[in-house]
Parts: sequence; C-alpha cells; structure tokens
Amino acid sequence: MIVYKAYKFRIYPNKKQMELINKTIGCSRFVFNFFLTKITEDYFGVRRNLPLQTDRKVVKR
Repeated sequence: MIVYKAYKFRIYPNKKQMELINKTIGCSRFVFNFFLTKITEDYFGVRRNLPLQTDRKVVKR
C-alpha cells in the first residue's frame, strides 16, 4: 500500500510578490489554453495528433 504525504503552507506575499504570482499564473493559463485550442482544432480538422516538436518550437518563440 502506498502512503502519500502532503504538506500545506500558508504564504503571505507582499504586493510585488503577488503581482509576480499573478503574472506567472496568467502566463501558464495562456500557454495551456493556446495548446489546448491548437490540439483541438488540429484533431477535429485533420484527425491526427500534433508532434511534440511542434509544441517545443512554438514555446521557444
């Protein structure tokens, strides 16, 4: 039987740190939604999967 452990921490960021956290979450959300849309359009348009290299090329830009 596998036992998982978890720790919860409460953070109290200042205003500058909160802005950075929000920007980071916003960027992550944008990238996730961008590729979700791209994969969905490609799947329903051509019925094939995007290669991983395509994702990496787009992210580097």
